[in-house]
Amino acid sequence: MTIEAIGGRILVVGEAPENWQHLNELLSEHGYSVSTISGTRILTENVGEQNPDLVLLGSYGVNPYEICQTLLKNRSINSPPIIFLDSEKHRLNKQRVFQVGGADYLAYPWQAEDILCRIQHQLFLRQYQQSTETEEQTENLPTAETLNLYLHTVSHDLRNPVLALSLVLQNLLKESQTPLDNKSSDSIEPQLLNDIVPVPKAILEQMLKSCDRQLRLINALIEVQQLTLSGFCLNCQPLSLYQFTQTFITDWQLTLQQNQTNLQNQISRELPLVEADADQLWRVLENLTANAIKHNPPGVEIVLDAARVESSTAASMICYTVSDNGLGIAPELTEVIFERYRRGKKTKKILGLGLGLYLCRQIIQAHGGEIGVKSEPGKGTQFWFTLKIV
Repeated sequence: MTIEAIGGRILVVGEAPENWQHLNELLSEHGYSVSTISGTRILTENVGEQNPDLVLLGSYGVNPYEICQTLLKNRSINSPPIIFLDSEKHRLNKQRVFQVGGADYLAYPWQAEDILCRIQHQLFLRQYQQSTETEEQTENLPTAETLNLYLHTVSHDLRNPVLALSLVLQNLLKESQTPLDNKSSDSIEPQLLNDIVPVPKAILEQMLKSCDRQLRLINALIEVQQLTLSGFCLNCQPLSLYQFTQTFITDWQLTLQQNQTNLQNQISRELPLVEADADQLWRVLENLTANAIKHNPPGVEIVLDAARVESSTAASMICYTVSDNGLGIAPELTEVIFERYRRGKKTKKILGLGLGLYLCRQIIQAHGGEIGVKSEPGKGTQFWFTLKIV
């Protein structure tokens, strides 16, 4: 009878009398990778490093039952089947072999065909079990498309009630600006007058701001899912970065004043035009400026600048920088800051999902440019991105 090995890593554990050498040679001849641990080296960490598919556990000079229990406790070795090996002077207690978790045993004297058959049987069982578990896990795991669709649906479902609440609050604020004398009590049914609860205008305004923040978060989630499925659709036109930046600063004046922030435009009027989608580029600048304000104390200074970059391997580009003199960013965070849902440890109290910089990267990459950050704790931060010259 011919035994065809299916291959695998076999670890022989225990003391090694002379006939173990014949066992190693037999297994190697049939395509198995064999390694041996014996004596004081019989430790779980040694076995874990081997990562065997099957263990042959000898009973010569060691306590195989204790070794078996120790090995099976070590999850790092993924619980390979353990076959006990009887010896001439140390007979096994077959009942105890199975009580401690042994998969099988071989009585002495060992027969080559018997050894190979039992090893092959255990390896087949292990492969079948692993493939079955993998199939079950794969069947139970939702696909990326399913997850995206689910998140997109949930985001839409969340946005509708928040949007409705926002509209109600806006209407209440409009009504609160109308003098009470001008409101006709005749328009309110008498039985409803007792049900009217006065709410201070400041509370309504705070509730409206809260709704706006929630809507921004939900819209960001929806946009990320749309981006994942279809990418950005850009409408690129020749754009003057100086004029674009001036318009941006003017639009942000109120926010800058409220946060005691100084925003400077140091871009030259003579800079070449770039090919860009103004709306999408506005969002990038908005995100970077908002981050500088949000993650720094009041009084931070932000400088917007741009310069031409020449490269022998690529088209001429403009490098746009957003620099601040704030607290800076930890080195380990600068490497992952543009990843989706990534937020710094110090931003736990700040409402957000960590999507702003991720969207910035997607927008700039869609333009054919690159984006990055340079920072040192206590010495400010500089975000930069590149755009193609017309």
